Amino acid sequence: MGPPPSAIHGGGRLSRHPCRSAHGATPAFSLHPSRDVWCLGCCARRSRSRSTATATATATATATATATVNAGLLTKCHCLFPSVTAFNPALQPALATG
Repeated sequence: MGPPPSAIHGGGRLSRHPCRSAHGATPAFSLHPSRDVWCLGCCARRSRSRSTATATATATATATATATVNAGLLTKCHCLFPSVTAFNPALQPALATG
């Protein structure tokens, strides 16, 4: 069976805790192994949500700018797209002024 834990001195001695480390003790240069996994998962979730939000904001801004430019082109080129401008009441006042 071996000697009792109290008889072993130094780094070879194991704690009584099942995961072999004390609850309050942190290893040198690192978090406790169970906390490493938790923190890595937390950072991955956080960065994914930030990148999704940034991509959504960029797509929305691009779509708005494209719609504005396309509306301006349709008002200037009404001779090329008569059916589009005729059925869009928002573009008809622009045709009268432009």
